[in-house]
Order: sequence, then C-alpha cells, then structure tokens
Amino acid sequence: ILLISPAFSADVYWVSPTGAASWAAAESDTPLSGTACTTITIANANAVAGDTIYIRGGTYSGSAGGPAPANSGTSENKITYQAYTGETPIFTNPGGTGTVPGIYLVEDYIIVDGITIDDIDRAIQIIGGNYNEIRNVTCQNNTFVYVAIWDNNIGGDGPFSTNNWIHNCTFKYHGSATNGNDSGGTMQIGIPSYDYDSNNNTVENCYFEAGSHHHIEV
Repeated sequence: ILLISPAFSADVYWVSPTGAASWAAAESDTPLSGTACTTITIANANAVAGDTIYIRGGTYSGSAGGPAPANSGTSENKITYQAYTGETPIFTNPGGTGTVPGIYLVEDYIIVDGITIDDIDRAIQIIGGNYNEIRNVTCQNNTFVYVAIWDNNIGGDGPFSTNNWIHNCTFKYHGSATNGNDSGGTMQIGIPSYDYDSNNNTVENCYFEAGSHHHIEV
C-alpha cells in the first residue's frame, strides 16, 4: 500500500494579522486566512514539538513581538514558524522600546523562516536557546541590537546559547548616531564579558549594511 502524505502535516496552524480564532480552530491541513487564523501570541503559548505555524502576510504591529515560543521542539520534531508561500509577514512596533523582540528564543529546536522584522527595539534575541535555526529573515530599521546570542543568567553560569544557526538573512539600517555618539550594534555573540560559553553558533550567507556601532561583536 502506498501512502501519500498530505500537503501539510497533521499539526499545522495558521496565524494572520487579523487572527481571531482559538488555537484548536486555527489547525487546518488547508490554508486559512483572516479571522479564521489565530494570533501570534496564542501560537507562541501553545505550539509544541512537531507543530508548524504558517504566518500569513501583512503587518503585525504592537508590543507582542513575533515568534517567541513557550515550549521547545526536539531534534527530530522542531517547532517551525514559516512565512506562507509568496507572502511577507512584517512584525513592527514603531517607536516602542522594551517590547518583546521580533524573534525571542529561550527554548530549543525552533525554526523561524521568511519573516521581516521592521522598526522594533530589539530584532532578535536568543537567550539561553540552543539548536535554533533562523533563515531567510530580514531585519531592518531597528533601534538597538539586531541579534543577541547570550547567556540567560547575569551570573555567567548559564544556561548558555549554543549551536544556533543563522543563515541567508539580511540585516540593515539599525541603531542610531547623534552628535558623534552611536548606539546599538547588528549582532552580539557571547557578550557581555561574563558570557564565556555561548559557543558553536554559526552565521553564514548573511548580508549586513549600515550598522551604527558594529556589525558582529564576539
């Protein structure tokens, strides 16, 4: 007997800028849109290993940020946040500070693919997260650190951020400069100095433009 898999797995959920559905109602093997989808906040709270969250195009504005799962995936069953084919989800919060970052990973085995982070105080933070993959993501016009891969404990004893993979991403126009003073940098790995063991992180095939203080600090 030949079994043919459907276009989407059994654990596929849909998010949109106008999503109003519950987590259970947003599960579908076929595409959902508009209010039939759920919100990114609900997806973050409920996604578990093996789930795929398709993010519909449009602007997601406000302090809720973007992908920030409360649970980890596993090496064989990751949690995947995926821009829906041919669409561009944009997460933004113009003028906002101290908000949830555009991507916030304190868990493990997460994939984020194809979204745009625009004008958010902190674009991406991996804080004590491991084995995460960020790909085909554009970060632009952000006011502080684009990518922070740090220890999750001020004391410097971990948990550390290791084995994360950032690739095929674009980082441009970030930070600020006023009267000779600059603020913010594109990427920090293992910073500040107490973080001595956030290692084996890979950054490749990325494009960097217009950093106010630095592009990569390790």
